[in-house]
Amino acid sequence: MLNLGLSTAFFEADTPLETAARRTRDLGLETLALVVPGPVPGRPRDAVRSVGVTVGGVVLGEAGATDDAFERHRAAAVAAAARLRAPSVVVEGGDLGLKASRTLKRAESALLAAFRGGEAPDVAEAQALRDAEREGGADRAARALHRASADGAELAIRNGGRAADLLLQPDVVEWLLSDLPTLGLWFDPARAHRAWCLGLGPEPAAWADRFAGRTTGVFVHGLGSDLGGHGHPEDGAPDWGTLGRSLPHRVPWILDVTHTLSAADVEDAIRYLRAMVGE
Repeated sequence: MLNLGLSTAFFEADTPLETAARRTRDLGLETLALVVPGPVPGRPRDAVRSVGVTVGGVVLGEAGATDDAFERHRAAAVAAAARLRAPSVVVEGGDLGLKASRTLKRAESALLAAFRGGEAPDVAEAQALRDAEREGGADRAARALHRASADGAELAIRNGGRAADLLLQPDVVEWLLSDLPTLGLWFDPARAHRAWCLGLGPEPAAWADRFAGRTTGVFVHGLGSDLGGHGHPEDGAPDWGTLGRSLPHRVPWILDVTHTLSAADVEDAIRYLRAMVGE
């Protein structure tokens, strides 16, 4: 059966964890992913378990593995995971590199304009910049992840979807997974779909076929017409039916939507996803 849950990104920033857990349970879900930095009460595991919900992972929401702020936010995430007895801490890959990132963000604007205009995007500039920075960025990420794993925390990485993201290509993800055998992947198909739409990566099904065995969580959301993400999973989204046949169901599938959606929207998203995946 699909292990469907909800991210605390759905709730307002000052929502107590116990309230978020109770509202998650009211939606018929039993798994919560905690996005940090964020409020963690004194007895967080009791607050969540008292309403019949478990924390499937702690998501490091503001700093990637190559960012200067990574160590500070990582420590907060590891501490929260320990207090909640969460199975993993999920980190972003971060940007490739500061200079390249600024240029890639400008290049991405042109790719988005081409996509919205129905034209084939010219990815030559973006690909050349990425190729020049990829090895150095992967090395920095590996060193940061090695340091973080020394704490004994179970770590996972989340793939990116923007031109400047380190973990945009499967080969970088595969290199990190090979370098750290205990590392998991929380796969974000919508991000992979965004990169594919812009001509920067393979379609999500190729990711699923390649990494299903190392996938320890799945983020579920739609991109919307602006490719911004965190919307209803039917809105500008990958083929969840195909992905549901490839990706494991036992791992958390987390609805990573924002509070711009209503509870009724989330209920509809739950019905839609279960129907698409065949449950």
